[in-house]
Amino acid sequence: MTSPIIHHVSVINRDVQRSFEFYHKLLGMELLLKTVNQDDMEMYHLFYGDTTGRPGTEFSVFEMKSGPTKAYGTNSLERMIFCGTVRGITRFLGKTSTRA
Repeated sequence: MTSPIIHHVSVINRDVQRSFEFYHKLLGMELLLKTVNQDDMEMYHLFYGDTTGRPGTEFSVFEMKSGPTKAYGTNSLERMIFCGTVRGITRFLGKTSTRA
């Protein structure tokens, strides 16, 4: 029996540019693809992950400018935890310590 693996996680965000600044520029996640949602051509869909496509490394962000306000306890993710290298974590901590 093998352990179940989550292939990817998707989140909804109101501002795709702020999302890019956070996930790519601050956390250092690789932006693999920027496209639009097939059902709503006004909604951006950004894909992050490693370049090998290993299960569990993919993460995507949908931009929904008029989405509902987040309410905790409504069957949605409240926290995500990323693991990283010492170098990456050190880089992240250095970038966040310069912010007010």
